[in-house]
Amino acid sequence: VVHLGDLTAMGSFESYWEEFDRETEGLRMAGIPLYPAFGNHEYMPFAGSGKERMLRRFPFMEGSWYEKRLGPVAIVILNSNFTHLSGDERRSQQEWYERRLSDLDNDSTVSIVLVGCHHPPYSNSKVISPSEKVRQFFVPAFSQATRMRLNAFVLRGRTSSSLAVREDCCIHCYVVTKSEKQTCSNGRTKGGSSTISAAPSPLKR
Repeated sequence: VVHLGDLTAMGSFESYWEEFDRETEGLRMAGIPLYPAFGNHEYMPFAGSGKERMLRRFPFMEGSWYEKRLGPVAIVILNSNFTHLSGDERRSQQEWYERRLSDLDNDSTVSIVLVGCHHPPYSNSKVISPSEKVRQFFVPAFSQATRMRLNAFVLRGRTSSSLAVREDCCIHCYVVTKSEKQTCSNGRTKGGSSTISAAPSPLKR
């Protein structure tokens, strides 16, 4: 399971994490791993204690960005909470990210790369704006990857998600937003929890 942030409403308070522990007990009992990203709520209201409680449950996130391999699938999780990262941390993450994408691009055992972080680069939400910094720092390296036949850039904001899929030479960007009805490709609507639409600024290679 990949969770792209805001695991709890107030990361500094142990009571909120205890609720999270109860809600995810089924995953632990079933031996299903959970791979999270840092959301902004993990740092609320006191960044230090919020991060400490997050790392206590997920010690492999010490650097707050990481990679996991599941067979031919590589999952790259980034920290898009730039205001909570020092200058050195931002540079280290960026260098690591670009290096890992390059390495994965040349790895014949990898067929799919998923890149995720909390803040969306594209969004049709009227409440949460897309992140210009995610578009500036994370999307270009992804769009320049050439080795894999299929890549996906998956981002989750507080109200919407965005998915950029690179297939061959094109980057197709979509925004997934919660709603009561789902619009299908034939123009009909049906009950559902999300609407999929083209992002306002699709990427092209």
